[in-house]
Amino acid sequence: MAEHSVVLPLSMREVVDAICYKVREKLYKDCNFNPDLACDWFKASISLRIEHSDMGRKVETVVSVPETEAGKAPEEGSDIYLLEKEIDVQPAAPNQVRMETEQALPVATTDKNGKTDIKRVTYKRPGTFLNEK
Repeated sequence: MAEHSVVLPLSMREVVDAICYKVREKLYKDCNFNPDLACDWFKASISLRIEHSDMGRKVETVVSVPETEAGKAPEEGSDIYLLEKEIDVQPAAPNQVRMETEQALPVATTDKNGKTDIKRVTYKRPGTFLNEK
């Protein structure tokens, strides 16, 4: 069976997955957000500014998530860790984005009868934050 990768536009699900991957990667690289640690409470404010192409037209989307809290707030004078991170995602080819964020690549396969089908194949990159263990 012959197969080769094809370049298809990113679906909005893939865009959202790529953004979530980049945020998760940035947080996990901070020693205070090691996935094996725990905390009594947290509070977060999140805002995103996303530019993308919609059939050749530039679209800008601004998303603000209302302030989120979980757990009991600390008492005055408690140790508090404040994390402020900026994440800048530059434009890239669709398959490059898929590879960098460990998403499946579209691959055209041809069976013995000559029928072509598009399948999704995930190639794990060694040394990425999700599969370091």
